[in-house]
Amino acid sequence: MKEIILLIGAYIIGNMLTGHVLAKFFYQKEIYHEGSGNAGARNAGRLFGKSAFVITFFGDAGKGAITLLLARWLGFTLEWQLFILLAVIIGHIFPVVLHFHGGKGMSTYIGGMLAFHPILFSVFTGVFLIIYLVFKSVTLAGMAALFILPVIMILFSFEWPAIIVSSIISALVIFAHRRNITEKIFIERKIS
Repeated sequence: MKEIILLIGAYIIGNMLTGHVLAKFFYQKEIYHEGSGNAGARNAGRLFGKSAFVITFFGDAGKGAITLLLARWLGFTLEWQLFILLAVIIGHIFPVVLHFHGGKGMSTYIGGMLAFHPILFSVFTGVFLIIYLVFKSVTLAGMAALFILPVIMILFSFEWPAIIVSSIISALVIFAHRRNITEKIFIERKIS
């Protein structure tokens, strides 16, 4: 029963998009009609400056970290902690209060994974940086690191249930970025 309550609570927390709140109440703008039309940190930063980027990033990352740490404090298993992170990311990407038009979940994912396993997160960050140096694209480096993370978890000897849930989370965040990936590939093909 407590699992269901926390899953629902995590989804509701995910519905609180920092970029949307910041744009609406501090800048009197609808972030979905500005810039890239996304409520994430990058769009908030483009529209409102570095402070907006930082606030949005940490606000969205905090959702992932807090819900996962709460699940750990309540004694949830590793796979259930990841299920809670999945729920908050679903809430962020598909918020019912905003007609299922949310962010892309990367900041929330980063906060949650940092809270879940700091060493694993450090390896994830290392993979991201290496791929970024090769492709010079934050989006492609992030998506590639997400794709590789379940393999890293196998190397860390995580149990299969946790690896499977982590794979679902990675797939969801990659799916949310599908437009960015397609645009990046299209632009590169056009240049070449």
